[in-house]
Amino acid sequence: MIKEIKYAYQRVVRGYDDRIYWDMGAYFSQFIPAIKEFCETDMNKKLIAMDLDGTLCKGDCWTEEAMLFAEPIQKNIDKNNKLYLTNHIIIYTARPDWYRAETVYWLSKNKVRYHALVMGDRKVGADIYYDDKAKNL
Repeated sequence: MIKEIKYAYQRVVRGYDDRIYWDMGAYFSQFIPAIKEFCETDMNKKLIAMDLDGTLCKGDCWTEEAMLFAEPIQKNIDKNNKLYLTNHIIIYTARPDWYRAETVYWLSKNKVRYHALVMGDRKVGADIYYDDKAKNL
């Protein structure tokens, strides 16, 4: 539903659809229930960034074998899966992106629930961070 709203807005802004511009109130009123539901449910969820190596599994994993057979930290996985039910979970790791298949396999094998996986040196914006190397300033 949100995708349709963005598409319609872009068409109006770019001048592709005068019909929508002149009857915008009626057109967008059909989306109000969906927008209201989205704001009342998803907007209240926190965005949680969960580190992988050292937080969900023991040690740092820099080889394919280490990634596939890393020992899980079950209490942290259980906490992650509980948070998943009421929040948005992003798993983030410094592992290079070419190890994505091995990482997804490990997460699946250990039943780690998440909404997105971010790999490499990209920093993730979030409301809450769980990381074994975190430093509070």
